[in-house]
Amino acid sequence: MEWVSTIDEAVAHCGAALGLGEDRGGASADDASRNGKPDQDPQKPQEPQESEAVKGLPKSETIAMDEHGCPTIFREVDPETGEARTIVRNDDGSQRIFDESAVKSMTSSSEDELSRIIEEMTSHQLRGLVHEVGQRLLERSQFYHSNLSELERCSELLNYEYFSLSPEAVEKDLDNAYRKLARKMHPDKNGGTEHAKTRSVTFAARSLVALFII
Repeated sequence: MEWVSTIDEAVAHCGAALGLGEDRGGASADDASRNGKPDQDPQKPQEPQESEAVKGLPKSETIAMDEHGCPTIFREVDPETGEARTIVRNDDGSQRIFDESAVKSMTSSSEDELSRIIEEMTSHQLRGLVHEVGQRLLERSQFYHSNLSELERCSELLNYEYFSLSPEAVEKDLDNAYRKLARKMHPDKNGGTEHAKTRSVTFAARSLVALFII
């Protein structure tokens, strides 16, 4: 078994292994000569002609290859939708595609329906599905943490804004702002209403949060 290191090498290697070097139109060397085309040097390696078996090989992440070094499971970006997807090449040449819609369809299926779908898959297809689901979970996790950081940053800025402070404020600035707002929001100075008490509690909570960001 010969291993290759890149998808381009896999394309060339698969073409040779599968006998795809002939022209798809079936033209012979004599035909080429009659059409005024020079004969190929028999000693010079020929580039494999594009065929249906080679046409879809991606320049992307390879997850599994066959004994010829041809990708059988790979992940690529769909040129039409711009969404990533995992493609599994079956032994008969057909493909099983696991993209966002496929994953959503499975996750929204009933337990019995999902079990039936999985049982009908080959182990090779299951490997492709597991890879796609894992990648999407990783992407969702990264998206979550990215947005969580942004939320924390906005919350911090709102706390500064609440006390009319800038991010460059020091603890003394916070202490002065706290005392000023404490006098302004004290329930006794706001009629002692439930609304005033609620505002006071909210103020206290924000004050505690702000203590941790200075």
